[in-house]
Amino acid sequence: MTGRQYSDGDFIYRAGDPADGVYRVRSGPVELRRAGVTAILGPGDFFGETGFLTGDDRDGDAIADGAVTVDFLRRNEFLALLSLNPAWVAPAISRAFDLVDNALPPDEPAEPDVPVNGADGPAPSAPEQARLTTAIVLIPDGKRVQAVVGIHEIRIDRLPFRIGRSATGEGKDTYFDIDLALDDKRPFNLSRRHFAIEELDGGLIVRDCGSYHGTTLNGMILGGKDRPQTAPLMTGESELVAGKPDSPFRFRIIVA
Repeated sequence: MTGRQYSDGDFIYRAGDPADGVYRVRSGPVELRRAGVTAILGPGDFFGETGFLTGDDRDGDAIADGAVTVDFLRRNEFLALLSLNPAWVAPAISRAFDLVDNALPPDEPAEPDVPVNGADGPAPSAPEQARLTTAIVLIPDGKRVQAVVGIHEIRIDRLPFRIGRSATGEGKDTYFDIDLALDDKRPFNLSRRHFAIEELDGGLIVRDCGSYHGTTLNGMILGGKDRPQTAPLMTGESELVAGKPDSPFRFRIIVA
């Protein structure tokens, strides 16, 4: 997930541009134009049309109607959020993805099925809000690590979640508490217990578990002498490298 900012009148995308992902409005109004119909979206709304799923180009324009900040999600990031936390994503999809079907005539009052941010209707009930939990997705970033992991994304549904090197046949077994054991070859990048995603004081952190080469989170090196062992894992997308700077064990972590 990447934050992007636009000034009044800037095109976020134009009709005919590749539909390479989907957007979520963080702040400011966004104007959508398609087939002669116009709609205004606000914070919390998703937009981007369904072309990002089908491979078609954009068939409308998205324009900043003032100062606007949006989150851009690639296709796999959005699908991960949709599968892990549909209650957060689904209410905005039907309104924002198909502008023609959901646009209302100018003289007809808008009656959104699901209120945004509690406006124009009752807020979601407390039990529904209580059911929402943090979604954490670990995405292998690169062909080599994808081949080792064997899947494109991993839902993390329990913490701590520990990653390390699998047994190499050299007399040392995989640690019993490793949740994801990965094959590595000499010279090793991964330690047998390398890093963990944990909860601490109500927040999320990444911890280097005493690895030999360290762990890098968003450019910060963890582990080793005179270095921090942990770093906060913030909402959005983070980049993590396990091992040396050129290690193939690279991941993107999405927290929603």
